[in-house]
Amino acid sequence: MSSVRSLWPAAIKPDILSPRQILAAQANALTELTNGVLVGELSESKKADEIMFTLDMFAPAIKYRHRVLTAKHSPTLLYPVLLDADVFRSNRIRPASMDPGFWLGEKKPESRADSDEELVKLVEKVLTSPEVVSRAQSLIAMSNETRTPTNYIHYLKGLTEAERESAIDEKIAETHHEILDSEVFANAIAETNASGWGVDEYEIEDIDLGDEECIARLSYSASGDQEEDKMYSGDKVTGTAKAVIDSQGAVEYREITAEVIHEHEEPDSEDASDRPE
Repeated sequence: MSSVRSLWPAAIKPDILSPRQILAAQANALTELTNGVLVGELSESKKADEIMFTLDMFAPAIKYRHRVLTAKHSPTLLYPVLLDADVFRSNRIRPASMDPGFWLGEKKPESRADSDEELVKLVEKVLTSPEVVSRAQSLIAMSNETRTPTNYIHYLKGLTEAERESAIDEKIAETHHEILDSEVFANAIAETNASGWGVDEYEIEDIDLGDEECIARLSYSASGDQEEDKMYSGDKVTGTAKAVIDSQGAVEYREITAEVIHEHEEPDSEDASDRPE
């Protein structure tokens, strides 16, 4: 008696990879490839009619995120998968929904993968596209320049206003403790019986970006811990300072002011009752 050969296609196999596995591998590969200069990030969101994955490249040094692709599939089936990326957008109109007619219609979209092998090929097409490669190279170059800028003032001038304010604020946050080391601040707190001083908050009020240096004018407040065995004579200081950032990114604080704030304690009810009316 002759046997009947298997009629199942070779595409049906025991080691099919899910879209999540394929995309997660590429996110990890980007991080390893660039030694963390770029980080691949994969996120997932669920709706009633679709599950969507987003693959981003993130540059931590410049805090910039770029969307590489999105992948969608039905909430009940992992395949087919529809990709969306720059490389596909000039060739088709993006679908408005996960309508079954779109997925199973006669005309197969260029960005649809019906198997893991097809998905791998499409993801490779996206990752090797000029759009993605040029963006990755730009982000790496910008990140490297940020880490070792040849001229910090030129670097600041190349940023957007929001990015510039963030970069200057980061410099102030890293160095504002130097205000406490100044002679002006030391003279101010000499009249107090507090120790362990630290800057509580600061506010950059004005930024003047010149050709050779950047000047940030700021106000600040600081506080210390009152020594229990001594009389209270103030534990808060407010003042202003001028932070001067040079072309090497070094910060120097000038024109520092410091004033001790004396908070008068209100008399308790017993003391108040002893007062004559």
